[in-house]
Amino acid sequence: MSFLYPEYLALILPIIIYALQNSFRLKIYMHLLVLIFMLISLSRPVLDLYEQDTALKGRDIVIALDISYSMQADDLKPNRYEFAKDFIQELLNKNPNDNIMLIAFTTNQLLLSPPTTDHQLIFRALDALDLNNILTKGTSLKSLFLKLISMDISDKNLILITDGGDEKDVDELVDILDGHTKSISILALGDASGSTIKESDSTMLKDADGNLVISRINPLLQELANRLDANYIKGSKDSVDILDKKLQKSDELFYKKEHNYFELYQVTLLIAMVLFFMLHTKWVKYLFIALAFLSINIEASSLESEIIKANKYYKQKDYEKALKIYISIKTTSPTIKQALYYNSANCFAMLGNYADAKVFYAKSLQLLDDKDAKFNLKQIALKENKKPKDDGKTLQTSKQNSSAKGDFKKDSKKQNNNSKVQDSKQKYKISSKTYELINKGYIYENKPW
Repeated sequence: MSFLYPEYLALILPIIIYALQNSFRLKIYMHLLVLIFMLISLSRPVLDLYEQDTALKGRDIVIALDISYSMQADDLKPNRYEFAKDFIQELLNKNPNDNIMLIAFTTNQLLLSPPTTDHQLIFRALDALDLNNILTKGTSLKSLFLKLISMDISDKNLILITDGGDEKDVDELVDILDGHTKSISILALGDASGSTIKESDSTMLKDADGNLVISRINPLLQELANRLDANYIKGSKDSVDILDKKLQKSDELFYKKEHNYFELYQVTLLIAMVLFFMLHTKWVKYLFIALAFLSINIEASSLESEIIKANKYYKQKDYEKALKIYISIKTTSPTIKQALYYNSANCFAMLGNYADAKVFYAKSLQLLDDKDAKFNLKQIALKENKKPKDDGKTLQTSKQNSSAKGDFKKDSKKQNNNSKVQDSKQKYKISSKTYELINKGYIYENKPW
């Protein structure tokens, strides 16, 4: 057995100390025991079942983000750095299966996130990064490239997001990076006319002679892209769509380890409730009502978990696994049953088994007059069993579960991922030790921008 959130177990210690320092009183000890079991529930005890490799169709991508001082220039709104963050967020929202490594760099490099498909971790890392703690404010593509090849990214796609800084030797940069990545894309931020840089006190940055610093996009980036046969994209509102199309052909299968476990928090929560009712309830019937309600919630939670797993397989185009789960789910809810029939029919259709797809669409329509089911049934009505020639774009997508009770969204539009991103942006600070990595070897730079 293990705990998903073991930090909650530390709260049990002061309860035990309190109990030991006071004389024994059964009622007080029972209340403390209830609190202990609730804390154990919060720590999410689980039984590890097995670990499996899940195949995902996506891209292995390394994003190198320039966080030098010149990225504060506002020729892209609100400034180059914020534009780059929005670009990364939109790109990842459009490609949820991409395996992303995120590196921030100035004259040194800082690994913000190792390779992961959990994009919420990347959004949190970006949100937590405090540029005021970065002492090295220049840009060194040479140092970045040397670091990248030391990490062996030959099988990955590199996306370089930068304004280029003051780099001058394109030959040296080409010699370092050429042939060490699967593909290279450069998102060039800024323009040729340049922009002033606003400091934290709202004054404009000036050099040692008192002249205004004007930050312009480095033309070296265009030459570098040509020499490395890289995708060169200038920062604009269409940058994500342009880059996404250029990278589309590099989709491939990679494997992600997934841990499967059985939740035990229901057991400890049940014990806490039984003890509480024993202390405060004279009628046993209320205890049975509470237990019945808990069992309903446990069943609903288990049902939702299975549906989410099946929807995930469907999204990954693993229709056989998704279908197996959809068919195995047992429920008495007409709403859930209709959605399961509909999703199963979609799986059959995507696998080219049109005969069974028609049967399940018909079952779905018997429970609910659904326009998506009618549309999909019409698409396959005259087809014979065979592998579909398309990728399923003519079919309305599978319905997603929205609660433990099995309420499903009626439409099949693409879900808005931005709300998830907003919910996940929990502010936390990056350790000062982490900033030391990027500030290592800091000297007072002649041109700190």
